Amino acid sequence: MPICINIGLKNSEENLMKKVFVLMVLVFLLVMPVLVFAAGESDEPETMGPVTVWSEINIKAPQTNLDEDFAKAVVGIEDALGTELIIVTTPYKEISAKVNLAVQAGGDVPDIAQLKVSKLAFHVDNGTLMDITDYVEASPWYDGMDKSALDAGRGPDGRIYAVPFNTRSTLTYSYTAAFPDGPPLTTDDVLAAGPELKAKGMFTITGKASEQQGVQVWWWPLIRTFGGHFADSDGKVAWANDATVKAVEFTRELIAKGYAPEVILAPGFDDEIPFMNGDVGAFNAGSWSYVWLNPLTTPSGVKYDNKSASVEEAIKAGDLVLSPHISAPGSKPVTPLDGILWAIPVGSENVKGAEAFINFMMQTKVNTDIAYAWGGVPTIEEGKNDPRYSDSVYWSKVTEFMSEYAEAMEPVANYDEATLKFADIAIELIHNSDKDIMSVLKQAQDEINAE
Repeated sequence: MPICINIGLKNSEENLMKKVFVLMVLVFLLVMPVLVFAAGESDEPETMGPVTVWSEINIKAPQTNLDEDFAKAVVGIEDALGTELIIVTTPYKEISAKVNLAVQAGGDVPDIAQLKVSKLAFHVDNGTLMDITDYVEASPWYDGMDKSALDAGRGPDGRIYAVPFNTRSTLTYSYTAAFPDGPPLTTDDVLAAGPELKAKGMFTITGKASEQQGVQVWWWPLIRTFGGHFADSDGKVAWANDATVKAVEFTRELIAKGYAPEVILAPGFDDEIPFMNGDVGAFNAGSWSYVWLNPLTTPSGVKYDNKSASVEEAIKAGDLVLSPHISAPGSKPVTPLDGILWAIPVGSENVKGAEAFINFMMQTKVNTDIAYAWGGVPTIEEGKNDPRYSDSVYWSKVTEFMSEYAEAMEPVANYDEATLKFADIAIELIHNSDKDIMSVLKQAQDEINAE
């Protein structure tokens, strides 16, 4: 039976007001249950599934000092996230390619991927990373971040596709026993020191000149200091130039005359071993290399064996000095600006979890602890005031060199193919001194640009 409400109005105005009142009451009665239900829903905690991370780090079964330090820094991360953290330990040089393949193929992608600054342009060009600009600019750590470092996470369109976690670069480590008059600063200095050190049974310099890493830390800085470029403004490789020829000629001479060990051309990181053993005077390496340079034995036989503190101790004792990356005569050094990024791949099934992971990592203490363990400078400004940085001879030099000489490598559209190709032909040219350098460079350049 319908409900009838008889108000008994005396005039039309009162009648209208009463009808409006009754209508409001009816609307309230209809809407109230919905509001109560919605309020009940908002009181329920938002559940979040596991967060999957692809990283070179192994915190569940630490294998290196870096793994151990990382594990200590993220104690309690699962409690903070309120969910399980699944870290899929992946070799650093494979992560980028695997993320790209997974996204392009529509396969299983991680919620968070550890990438390098040098690989960002490749991923932005392929559309494999989410635009996280709005999230980053609204994050609780945004105001305290080094904005110049944040730019390393921006694509060509100015949007943010990754969060730089630390910044890193390269430099030269030298034993004072090998270079009593000061470390070699130029390619000519290195060659000039060669005969005397060779007579003592030592090499002059070592470093990594193979694989993708070698392109970034050996070849590209040499090409730039000789006045050339690896790629043009369109992202196409442009290494067929006189500067690259000079870089190859310099490295050819080092190997041919026995001033550098052959291991600099080998895969992996055995190039650091002769320096750790005191058999090489100088080591062209990364700001992160000190983490692995232990135990460290000088040419005079002094041993430093205090894990990642070994390099700092050797510097303070006067047995080791730092200088910028080797430069061309009459030219300033060039050192590559790189670092670790956290990015959310397209297809992530737990974006909220990924954002929560980044928020945890960008807390000042966590950012500082892990940046230090990783051999980089924290991107949260306050972290740079940590005594491990502010009171360190090592880090004061690293930041000085980065400030004066660091440059970002030119974006290369097909980064993986290009860098691997260059590393291969550079080694081929060194092993085959009869081959014309420019001709080989030009042919390889044309092949890459045709892909």
